Amino acid sequence: AKTLATNAQGKADQLDDDMNNIGGYNYVGFSSGDDILPRLMIKNLGYYLVTNGVQDFADNMVSIKQKTAGTWFGYDVGTTDHSKFSSLADFRMKEVKEGQWITASSNLQVFGTGSVNMKIYLYNDGWKESSSKNIKATDGVTRVVVQQKVASDTTGILVRFQANDSTVTEFRFGNVQVEVGIRATPWKKSDIDISEDINNTAQKVQDDLE
Repeated sequence: AKTLATNAQGKADQLDDDMNNIGGYNYVGFSSGDDILPRLMIKNLGYYLVTNGVQDFADNMVSIKQKTAGTWFGYDVGTTDHSKFSSLADFRMKEVKEGQWITASSNLQVFGTGSVNMKIYLYNDGWKESSSKNIKATDGVTRVVVQQKVASDTTGILVRFQANDSTVTEFRFGNVQVEVGIRATPWKKSDIDISEDINNTAQKVQDDLE
């Protein structure tokens, strides 16, 4: 009977996790990193930050190169300025509740020696970071997944790519995704990406007609 109860509880927990995985909606604007910088949308404005790096694009990904030898450099998808938001609703996450998971995933490639990590930060009266696997050049292009559980006072989200060592010369990332749920789903375009595709197609049709 105890085994049956344990199995039943396990299935109930799995069902709860499935219910909490809202469906893999991607909250990152211009998320592919192909010729435009990914950003988190807050009150319909996109936020990102390059720190001590030189931005470029390579192999359909964002390239961030070390600006000054021996300095830390990185890229934020979002903003650390908590005055820009007051709740998860500002990130279009008004249905997200305490106990649900926010999952971020991205392709990541490192050049030089040393490592780069990707972390998700949640703002609960201060930024709290997730754990992260360090990625090295020898790992090639790696899909990185990081997660944090939403607390009752969570009001903000930030994803950060950060070089851990001054010997890293460049890192590249692309197909960035932030979603609600305990499991990372395959990358998909956000509604902003899709709108951009539609606008570009409409513009091309107009240009062809002229």
